[in-house]
Amino acid sequence: SAKASVLIFTDTGRVFRSRVFELPLVQRNNRPRAWANFLDLKDGERVLKMVPYREEEIDDQHFVLLCS
Repeated sequence: SAKASVLIFTDTGRVFRSRVFELPLVQRNNRPRAWANFLDLKDGERVLKMVPYREEEIDDQHFVLLCS
C-alpha cells in the first residue's frame, strides 16, 4: 500500500525508514534505479532486507530486534 512505511536494512547494520510513496516508481520497460540514488549508502554498502509496516498497526508492544 502507498500509505505503508518500510524499514530498509543494510549489510553494515544501518536502517533507513521511508514511506512507500516516496520510493521511486519504476515501470517494467524502464531501467531500475540503484538504492544509492535515493538512500545515503556508503561505498560498497548493500541493502539486505526491506520490512513493510503500517504506522497505525504499531504500538508499544511491537519491537524490531536485530541479532548477529
